[in-house]
Amino acid sequence: MASSLARAVRDFSKELFKTTKHISVWKTSSAKLIQVKEKDALFADFRSALMLECGWKQEQACRHREANTFSSVCVMADQLLCSIVEWARTSIFFKELKVSDQMRLLHSCWSELLVLEIISRQVLYGIDGSLLLITGQQGELSYVASHAGSALVSLNQRGTELVEKLRMLKVDHQEFACIRFLILFAPDVKELEEHHFVESVQQQVEGALLKYTLTSSSQSCNRFTCLQLYLSELRSLSILAEDYLYYKHLSGEVPCNNLLNEMLHAKCCWT
Repeated sequence: MASSLARAVRDFSKELFKTTKHISVWKTSSAKLIQVKEKDALFADFRSALMLECGWKQEQACRHREANTFSSVCVMADQLLCSIVEWARTSIFFKELKVSDQMRLLHSCWSELLVLEIISRQVLYGIDGSLLLITGQQGELSYVASHAGSALVSLNQRGTELVEKLRMLKVDHQEFACIRFLILFAPDVKELEEHHFVESVQQQVEGALLKYTLTSSSQSCNRFTCLQLYLSELRSLSILAEDYLYYKHLSGEVPCNNLLNEMLHAKCCWT
């Protein structure tokens, strides 16, 4: 009985030792597995943090490039606006208006005149993919497109398409001059004191443009209609451009103390 009991205890001890050894091995393996998993988790967290950091830096770099590009656009737009105002101030008919009417007309159409100036420079003087600046230098539009945001890229694309249409039509200096006056003398501007005079000038300019297209082109009727259609496209494009600049103005990204800021501030006061 005693020997049987001793043998049972011995057998139990062996089994207990095996079980304990198995548990010990399992615990050791589990601990190692846990350590590996913890290391993997730490590495994954580090990798995620690194990717976020890289993404943040790339985003900041992109924003920085876009901000520099927009600053260049602002400088160019302000220079062109100054030349436009100087042209209007000394031009026939416009200088006969009261100062209050001059201001109303310019505040109403400055973005159209600005877009027209950019597009006409490309049509008349520009090389494909570039813009003739006030300084006489050529600005690379591809550079603007590669460093700008989606809104500016879209504006550039639509402007390029309009440039191609006007080039195909071979619009010349005289026609652009007429279009400039048609934009400036807009009788639908509110609160004009000399509304009839403005309306009369626009009618005279329309007549002069029609007469010019009749004598300069064999497809004169089509040409005059095309010019009117393209003027409508230009107006739509100028609205988008002004909205884009206005958004940047509200964000504080337009430099202060310049003519562009003044025009956008006037829009802010109207809305």
